Amino acid sequence: MKKILFIAIHNPFEPHSGASQRTSLILDALTENNSVDLVCFTDNKNKNYSKNNCSIKYFGPVYTEDRSLLSKLWAILKFFSIYSLYPKNPHSIKIITKLMSETKYDFVIIRYVSSALMCGLTEGSRIIIDIDDLPEQWFLSLSRNDNFSLHLRIYYRVKSLLGKYYTKKLMKNIYHSFLPNRNQISVPNSSHLPNIPFPSLKSETASYRKTHINSY
Repeated sequence: MKKILFIAIHNPFEPHSGASQRTSLILDALTENNSVDLVCFTDNKNKNYSKNNCSIKYFGPVYTEDRSLLSKLWAILKFFSIYSLYPKNPHSIKIITKLMSETKYDFVIIRYVSSALMCGLTEGSRIIIDIDDLPEQWFLSLSRNDNFSLHLRIYYRVKSLLGKYYTKKLMKNIYHSFLPNRNQISVPNSSHLPNIPFPSLKSETASYRKTHINSY
């Protein structure tokens, strides 16, 4: 039985949204044959959720500090860093660093590129990221929003290009990554993990297990 740290930002115990449903399905698959420590950065209140083979290590919000105007401007200008996409968060990093120092995990599985960057996890032979929503697509959609100023739309367009570059670089520097669409796969150590409609959660969970989730 492998030991896995699973990091999410959506409540897998109340899968009422698409993001929570995917998180719930992945957690179901992971706890089938593994021992899972769950860190869930969410504003949902902890209702003493429980699941076999799952130990909740943190269940609560991400705490942030107000940054100075200078630091915010610097964050915009430092396009040479992967953290220009999404910043690190000292609160998240402290939690994850402590857990990883106390337990030797076989794998650390993370939902979203933004969560990986938030926790300072950008490379490593044990890191697996369920990318789901590509940052480049999110920023591209913002760049097409007519409610934003021209300067802001240009800024998001640049971030979209950077998102494509840095996401691919990130995917190369970790053990594996999952994507919901086959045509998004651009590196050898990545594979297809489709989104499954929630109504078929129980019947279709088996198809998730046939993916790389339980084959590592």
